[in-house]
Amino acid sequence: MKNNQLGKTYQLTDNVHYSAKTGFYYHAQSNAPADGKWPAARYDVWVELNGAINLLWLLIRLIILITLLFLVLGTWLIYLLARRLNRPLVQLTEASKRTNRDISKTYQNQLPIPASPQEVHDLSVEFNRLLKSLSDQAQADRQFVSNASHELKTPIAAIRGHVSLIQRRGEQHPEIIPTSLAYIDEESERMQRLIESLLRLSHANQLELTTAVIDVSQLVHQVVQSAQTSMPRTIDVHVQAHVSAETNGDAVRQILNSLMANANKYSPADTTMTVSLTADTKNFTLTVADEGCGIEDSQKSQVFNRFYRAKSVRDQIEGNGLGLAIVQQLVNLAQGQITVEDNQPQGTRFIVTLPRLKPVQQDSEKFSN
Repeated sequence: MKNNQLGKTYQLTDNVHYSAKTGFYYHAQSNAPADGKWPAARYDVWVELNGAINLLWLLIRLIILITLLFLVLGTWLIYLLARRLNRPLVQLTEASKRTNRDISKTYQNQLPIPASPQEVHDLSVEFNRLLKSLSDQAQADRQFVSNASHELKTPIAAIRGHVSLIQRRGEQHPEIIPTSLAYIDEESERMQRLIESLLRLSHANQLELTTAVIDVSQLVHQVVQSAQTSMPRTIDVHVQAHVSAETNGDAVRQILNSLMANANKYSPADTTMTVSLTADTKNFTLTVADEGCGIEDSQKSQVFNRFYRAKSVRDQIEGNGLGLAIVQQLVNLAQGQITVEDNQPQGTRFIVTLPRLKPVQQDSEKFSN
């Protein structure tokens, strides 16, 4: 094939060319020199490539078409799958919005719990636990405000009543004035104690305890000796010697004072109170036992609630029901535990276990009385 027959050509590679008349073609040539047997020869190879090029373009178009098809189909399937997976989250979001809008029942409604996917199921369960915890806390706060208002209202009403009595009859009957003033003083002192307890409880909720290494054995002896002067009873002391711990000494002192005051209040004067301290390598335990009327099993879980007082002593012994609530808050802040159980043969034992936090030397196994 002559070049004048091909028209204007373009060389794309060494052997591939393009002609406006024939399209793409392959052209290669070679010269073979004479070797004695065969004369010199020249080889020209011409191959039309239009068929191969058309097939190649067809394959490219098919690949592009299939790619676009799978891209559209995959996008659609991903959209459907995402909608299915997000449906529980959408329901959870809508339920959360309804809960937030309904202020009067905040935290009381429960969110729907889908069976799948597992992650959303677990998230819904944890959300409901959080709502239940917030609901319980809100109910406790409302009950606390109600109880505090009731406890404050009683002495205020009594004080106002006696003030009114003095104003109406004080001039004609001056003999009622000392009695009314004594009653006003008593009720105002009762209200002051209640307010101080409320303040201690409020401070305990926000307190951050700082720790230091202290001699707990010596601290217990000091607290008992100080309390002995104001408590008309025998206090039996069992203290493990040389117990040291990294803890907050003021918190331990207040815990022990409150438990001893509680035991003194709810047990007869002719009975014995027992205070003990034991320790192992990890914890130390304070125990205060009395020989009073004891606490029923059904009420043991409630004695640490704010303003809670057992019916059997509510009308017989004065109190506001905040002492043990403050003790429990301090124990929690000190990362400890407090339990209550029956004392033998009668009475109640409060057991406080607090961490020692720091490795210390081996304690003496002897007890001092």
